[in-house]
Amino acid sequence: MEYTIAKNDFNKQDVNFLYLFFENGDYLSIDGSELIDLSFNVYDKLVRHDNGYCAVAESGYLKLKIKNHSKFINNSYFLYNSKAIEKDRKSYIENRCVNESIITKIWLFNEDNWHHVLLGNFQTQKDGEFLILKALPQPLMGEASGSTHKINLSNVKKEDVWGIDLDFENCESFLVYNSEIEEINLSFEKELTWGAQEFYRTICGGFIKLKLDKYFSHRENHLFDNEKLKLKDFEQRLCGKKGFDVHDICHLYIKYYHAGYGCITTECIEIDDIKPEDEIEQLIQKEEEEEDYAYYYYFESGYSKKLKDGTILITFGKNAKQTIDKLAKLNR
Repeated sequence: MEYTIAKNDFNKQDVNFLYLFFENGDYLSIDGSELIDLSFNVYDKLVRHDNGYCAVAESGYLKLKIKNHSKFINNSYFLYNSKAIEKDRKSYIENRCVNESIITKIWLFNEDNWHHVLLGNFQTQKDGEFLILKALPQPLMGEASGSTHKINLSNVKKEDVWGIDLDFENCESFLVYNSEIEEINLSFEKELTWGAQEFYRTICGGFIKLKLDKYFSHRENHLFDNEKLKLKDFEQRLCGKKGFDVHDICHLYIKYYHAGYGCITTECIEIDDIKPEDEIEQLIQKEEEEEDYAYYYYFESGYSKKLKDGTILITFGKNAKQTIDKLAKLNR
């Protein structure tokens, strides 16, 4: 299936700070006050990167005026020769970018610390007091004239999945393994979502059917009460104490079998709230207006139900309630 998303309009006003990454994995930070100008055109095709999909620069530039001070909040770096940047930041950055290394990607952060990942081959040169990073074309990437990105991705199939990390809204999570997954049937929005860094697919419906194995005594998890957890604790995190509840899974981290023995690659999949947008806005507004400091908005992304045979149904999307009712009847 082909997925699309509108291209990002890169502009200086949206950048609070940025990271420059080099070919060996090193990176350094550039403050927004050092960014003079930027303009990029990107290819229509997206490229797989980390847990999602990213744009590749076809042409354009980034103009910097490096300062010697490093007194800005987001001044982090990972460098093989970090003492050199601490001694003379300006000279180090200019020499590293122009004479020593190549830049392979740029992270552009906004004021909320969300960032766009821009991949590419960037040639750097000095122009007086400025440092110019120029994107070099990569003709095999194809067209770069469209207004939207595109990428073709396969559906999620059980036989391809090593495991799934269930990521909850409160930052808890736990892993389920392939042998515990009885069925996966997910449907996706045709449009991708920008998920604070890469582009991700978004679930619009479907379900996962699990039967958790009590013999997995060392299940990877990040539950707050993680002392001597038993099978019922994981089941209750999904289905509540009564065996049926609204769930708050906000991401699925699908871990696929991939090239090479024991190699796993991960895809992050977004899950939206099942409530209508206007209802969500009203609840958030009520929280802001009321003076009792109570929570009125709670993230809800579907329903979970434990069946008599011990299996668990997890449904997603606007029709999650109807889906779980229908599946539960079929499994009686």
